[in-house]
Amino acid sequence: MAPNGNIEVTTTEPHFLKVDVTNLASQPYVMNCTPKFNSEIKIIDEKGNQYYFGGESKSLGNIL
Repeated sequence: MAPNGNIEVTTTEPHFLKVDVTNLASQPYVMNCTPKFNSEIKIIDEKGNQYYFGGESKSLGNIL
């Protein structure tokens, strides 16, 4: 997420991508990186293909 709050995606080819963070859950700060809540990021391309990242907390890691 950019400082202005917009989600930015970088690709090697030109695409129109929409990022849906509706189901992205805020995680509490803990000493070890163990997400507590289910959380999901969805990317939709110009053809309508949907790509899901996350879901169960064990599927999420650090997002940089």
